[in-house]
Amino acid sequence: TLVIHRADSGFTPLEQGQYLAEHIEGAEFVEISGADTYPYFENPDATIEALEAFLTDASDPTRADRLVASLLFTDIVDSTSRATDQARVHGSPV
Repeated sequence: TLVIHRADSGFTPLEQGQYLAEHIEGAEFVEISGADTYPYFENPDATIEALEAFLTDASDPTRADRLVASLLFTDIVDSTSRATDQARVHGSPV
């Protein structure tokens, strides 16, 4: 569980966010500067970095060359080999 709390929130005291994180087993508490209650209005990059670090266990949240992706490749009836052979016949790069 990730508890993100604005440092200067006028709506919810900082201590309440800390209390919540302390009473959820394994929770992580992240304090973000600002006063806005909604995390996506004031300095949304700080919220995104906190979420990314929590979800990916990233040690460097400024690194932008990471990607979560899935790839499924199915070679039906040896079509890759056949396409490569066909490309060679026609002089296309493989």
